[in-house]
Amino acid sequence: MNSTRTLFRLHSWMGVITGVLMIVIALTGVVLVYGAEVDRLLNQDIKLRPVPTHPASVDAMLRAVRARFSDHHVGLISFPIDEQAPYVTSLRKITSEGEFVRYQVYLDPGSGEIVGQRVSGNYFTSWLLRLHAALILPDRWGEPLVAVLGIIMALSGVTGLWVYRKKIWDALKFSRTTARLGTMHANLGVWTCLFAVLLGITGTILNWSSVLLVCRAPPVPQLGSEWQILDRMPPADALLVESHRAFPELEVHGVYFPSKPGEPVKVGGYVPGAHILGKSSYVAFAISPVPRVTAIYDARKASLGMRLLLMTNSLHYGDFAGQGSKVAYAIGGLVLTFLAGSGLWIWFRRAAPRKRDQPQDSPSIGAAKTRGVT
Repeated sequence: MNSTRTLFRLHSWMGVITGVLMIVIALTGVVLVYGAEVDRLLNQDIKLRPVPTHPASVDAMLRAVRARFSDHHVGLISFPIDEQAPYVTSLRKITSEGEFVRYQVYLDPGSGEIVGQRVSGNYFTSWLLRLHAALILPDRWGEPLVAVLGIIMALSGVTGLWVYRKKIWDALKFSRTTARLGTMHANLGVWTCLFAVLLGITGTILNWSSVLLVCRAPPVPQLGSEWQILDRMPPADALLVESHRAFPELEVHGVYFPSKPGEPVKVGGYVPGAHILGKSSYVAFAISPVPRVTAIYDARKASLGMRLLLMTNSLHYGDFAGQGSKVAYAIGGLVLTFLAGSGLWIWFRRAAPRKRDQPQDSPSIGAAKTRGVT
């Protein structure tokens, strides 16, 4: 048995075993490319705010959150993504029943008032992300499973490219454009094989990173006793001014607050020309006895390996080149959905018993046609 036939069988069996799950992951990924837009469309009352004429201060918003949620740990306040978006504060708490709950609290940028709150996982796009990343299974099972599926997706791209290597040029030129499902599967597979490899590798990295964090994390604290629940929030407005002095290029995304005593407050965000690195640059502050800059991290100056890791999320969801990359990723996701479904259909058609009363399916006739005999 030659290597091409072996890889063809491997490619086929990987598709058969994981095809249905791949369809779920690909389709949910297509929606998540536009997750922020979908969430805003479904929740316009809290996600679409009037354009403020006199923006409220960040300190005033944090005081409003602290007044209503005094027993919650405040982890982050995220800044609006555009002029009509709200501020979002991320909170967490251990309930009296021992349940770990995360909340998002939404604030109007003009008045600084709370306009809504949600529990993580209890709204559509959050649920969709859990389906995409863990198939709604517990983290310790779902995320490793999807990581393995990412490896299989990458291998499917590589094996498919090798199997059809002699037809790559024809596929790229669309010279084989018959309506046969097998030909369409091969052509689209050639066009999207590198995309499948990219999504498979980045998805595996994202999920294994989450698995390692869960496995290495200390036990969840009881009733928030190990979290630093501040009686008074740090002076966020002053920190924003100081961060601009220290790192003028930083496009601020939010302020990250410490979870333990002694940890710094971080003003984080993007750096120009490197949005693909995500919101990974920051200015760190010590807040006691007085706020002072302790570190400046510019992701552009990180090592090559670290920069590749920082790109993972952006490369997986297409969030790095505006609407152009999003459209390309959405189309690519739909093509991968078609490939998973068509691969299953082709396999089952081939595995089904052939009917003797259909002479066109006869192996002898097919062989004759191959030799040019009529």
